[in-house]
Amino acid sequence: MVLSGKAIIAAAAGKFFFPLDKRLEIGTEGYSPKILEKIEYAGANSRSFDEAEKDLKMLAGLAIDSRHIQRLT
Repeated sequence: MVLSGKAIIAAAAGKFFFPLDKRLEIGTEGYSPKILEKIEYAGANSRSFDEAEKDLKMLAGLAIDSRHIQRLT
């Protein structure tokens, strides 16, 4: 990427780090990347987080509270 004639190099590309995540206590709580992907998908694509909770339990066998799904999504 070039900006104003100077090249910008991404040193540690591949993993995102958001500085406020730690202060806001936002994290993945040890979920595997695949499980986290399922939680986020259900949270983002269901009509409600309560529905996402039911979907995850029925389809993936995961018992995760709707409020937790909301925080992770």
